[in-house]
Amino acid sequence: LEHGVYDSGSYIYSGVGRSVVNYERIVKDGFEGVIRDCQAQLAKLDRSNPEDIPKEQFYQALIRTYQAAIRFAHRYAEKARELFELSFDLAWEREANYRFSPEGFLNRAAHLEGQHDALKFEIIEEPWRAWHDERGMKDYIPENVESDRVAGEIMKGIFPRVLGRWVYDYLALSAYGLIRSVAVVHPLLNWYALLVWAGMLVLIGFTFWKNRDSKAAPAALFAVLCVLANVYATSLIIMCLSRYMIYGLPVFYIGGLLLLRENCRKFYLRFHEGHCLKKEKRLY
Repeated sequence: LEHGVYDSGSYIYSGVGRSVVNYERIVKDGFEGVIRDCQAQLAKLDRSNPEDIPKEQFYQALIRTYQAAIRFAHRYAEKARELFELSFDLAWEREANYRFSPEGFLNRAAHLEGQHDALKFEIIEEPWRAWHDERGMKDYIPENVESDRVAGEIMKGIFPRVLGRWVYDYLALSAYGLIRSVAVVHPLLNWYALLVWAGMLVLIGFTFWKNRDSKAAPAALFAVLCVLANVYATSLIIMCLSRYMIYGLPVFYIGGLLLLRENCRKFYLRFHEGHCLKKEKRLY
């Protein structure tokens, strides 16, 4: 273990092998660091000594291997950049990116939803598949695995720079999800949805405040949390279309109706009790 290798029997020699790779060194020093170490060891060798000849060949082989790995990584980065620029240019031509969305929070969500299929299929998936086909990769599954890998590399490069816009878009899509969980998207019904959400939260707080033993308030709070989980999880993956948000609608309104029923019943009982007390006072 001290030297990064664990040998049980002849496994290490027969091709199966059990080894502990020293990834820490690669992460710390990089491939170029290993190359420098090999070059330093080469400089120490005595080429007139026959015992150093295998060592020289070993270090030279290591240097070539790591140089090849570096060139491969550079080609991979070039491939990721090429595919990114291909999709970026197509999105610009078709006015599908955020720069072409109308002003306004909800308008941004509408633009994203309207361009989603074009971005996914016409601007990313189809051009990337054609790009792979031209280079001989025509099997669907390996092609998609490779596309996912390249997409991950692209995201590592651009995500820190676009984090602010991504959060804005995420919240815009989530706002549409909150609306569709209680209504449909419409200039008037958007305000209705806002009032319904505000009313639900106020009613939950009021019920807890007035009655710590309430059964409806925890049920309504659970319903709200379920709807929020559905909205914000869906927004991470895709758009908050009505067919995804419809599952939260009955849960939300059932929770609200339970709250109204419990509070109305409490109000009725108090009113009825007060009315009876007034009658009793008149009799006596």
